[in-house]
Amino acid sequence: MGIGGPIPRADWGYGRSALIECENGPQGDQWRALGFCANPRLDIDNNLSEGIGLPENINVDRPRDGESFRIMIQNFTGTVSRPLVNVYCAGRREATLGAPPDEVPRFEAARRGNTDIGAMWRVADVRTRVDAMGRTSCIVSPLHPPGTTRGYWVTVRDPQF
Repeated sequence: MGIGGPIPRADWGYGRSALIECENGPQGDQWRALGFCANPRLDIDNNLSEGIGLPENINVDRPRDGESFRIMIQNFTGTVSRPLVNVYCAGRREATLGAPPDEVPRFEAARRGNTDIGAMWRVADVRTRVDAMGRTSCIVSPLHPPGTTRGYWVTVRDPQF
């Protein structure tokens, strides 16, 4: 979902978006060079070479009614992290997850070379609603460990969705 790179983009079935959607955000020069905005896309990939300490903003332009998206966060460095997720829909904040005092516990993993996927937090499922006028709203459903109704669904070295 980010820009370029050796790995081809996943085909989510959405068409490209106009540059106006992304050219003034992080990595705007790279989007302008590409000539369009990917849809969906990351504003920036918070990796060790381009975006240390910057937020990853996942954007879906013009989502279809009833689409469902899962938010998942990976700690690939192995250092303790305190992730925070804000979910916006049509420019409105719909949810905040991981904020004090309800921080995500144990969000770390010992790094073992390039094969360690670290801690994975399955944050929430987001379902879109688009009415006949094209107005979008979202239903945000926080995720919990299987078989429970509380807590954060965090695993280590487990890539399942």
